[in-house]
Amino acid sequence: MASALEPRAYLGRCGKLLGMTAAPAHDDDHVTSNVTHDGSAEPVLIACLCAAWCRTCDDYRSTFDAVTREFGDRVRVLWVDIEDDEEALGGVDVVDFPTLLIARGDHIAFYGPVLPHAQALRQLTERGLLGALGEVRHPALVGLPGRIGRL
Repeated sequence: MASALEPRAYLGRCGKLLGMTAAPAHDDDHVTSNVTHDGSAEPVLIACLCAAWCRTCDDYRSTFDAVTREFGDRVRVLWVDIEDDEEALGGVDVVDFPTLLIARGDHIAFYGPVLPHAQALRQLTERGLLGALGEVRHPALVGLPGRIGRL
């Protein structure tokens, strides 16, 4: 297992980050509101990190697309191939599939593998939109939403 000091952070089955959510941010955390220049809320980024060779990801794709369509323009949806888009991942080594990233701006609300079921995705997305997932903070994940968001 790689440490957080190594170039690639292992965030796999034994990693403490998987499925990690945090308690809602406290006032002293100074979390800024992510509002666009016109005053509307910035969409929540829902990114599925998968691999072209993963059969589970293949099966999950239609579920992911159908569920995320339910949320319209409140979410920005990306399907990220970890090999094609490896540079955007930086030092994050995704080892379990599917892995979801839910973020608003640079604030990560959820990062980790999920069961490939519609209801799991729907509940996480709803909680992300409500701000009920808190914020995940880990050095290996710094800048990840921004890099993925530029794809």
